Formats: sequence, structure tokens, C-alpha cells
Amino acid sequence: MRDGDFTRKSYMEIIGRKTAALFSASARLGAELAEARSEQVEALARFGYSIGLAFQIIDDILDLTASEDQLGKTAGLDLAQGKGVAAVKVNAGNSRARPHSPGQDPLAELRQRMLEGNTLEEARSQALNLKKMAVRELEVLPPSAARDELVDLAQSTVERQS
Repeated sequence: MRDGDFTRKSYMEIIGRKTAALFSASARLGAELAEARSEQVEALARFGYSIGLAFQIIDDILDLTASEDQLGKTAGLDLAQGKGVAAVKVNAGNSRARPHSPGQDPLAELRQRMLEGNTLEEARSQALNLKKMAVRELEVLPPSAARDELVDLAQSTVERQS
């Protein structure tokens, strides 16, 4: 897939099969090992899926905006490797991502575009909405310290700085 063909829908499909699927499977397996009721297992799988999507969106935002010290890795590495950050490039709408200008550093140009508009805020907003969806899934669980920990996990997922 060429960069210019990358849409919000294709990005969400990719992270749905990647990060969100991993988070969903982890939550599902934990629920099954705890012998939760089937509706709780399914709700926790949906919780994991939504949190996985939110996690990846925040990860892609941080790849563009955080320092290398914050990330613990080279900032922009995902962009340089041709992965990630597409969410931020196209997350503001269904418009297609623009290819970078020849001769310019693609990461610097992309960062500049993101800072000029409201794309980062819209991507963060989407991550927050996904977090809210995930937390609603936890309503099938009885009040407990474990449920509170999952709510805290969801919140820390969207608030993280590295």
C-alpha cells in the first residue's frame, strides 16, 4: 500500500489486526482462566480491543511528538521504517494522507503538518473515545479491585507520555 493510499479505515484495520487483537486476546484469556461467565469474557475481549486501538493511536502520536528520552527509543523510528504514525496523518478525517515533498525530511515535514492543524487533538480525542468505550464494557463485572485496576489501566493507556 502506498503512503498516499493510506486512509483512516485502512489504518484502523491494520491496528485492529495487530495491537488491538493482541490486547483483546490477552483480556479474553485472562477472563477464561478466571472462569468468567461468557458475557464477561466477551466484554473483556471488547475492552482489550478498544484499549489496544487507543494504545496504538497514542503510540503513533508519541512517535511524532515525544523526545527520544521519553520514548526510550529513536523518535520517528516507526515513520522511518514506514509503519505507524499513519493514524495521525489521516486520523483527522477520511481524507487521504499527503505524500511528503521531495528533498525534505519526511518526519520533520509530517511533524510540522501535525502541529499546524488539529490532527493531533483529533487523534487524542479518538483514543479517549475508545477508552470510554472500553471502560463501559467493564460494567458487566461486579465492583472489585480488579475492575478498578482495569479502569486505571485504560486511563493510563491514554495518558502515557512514553
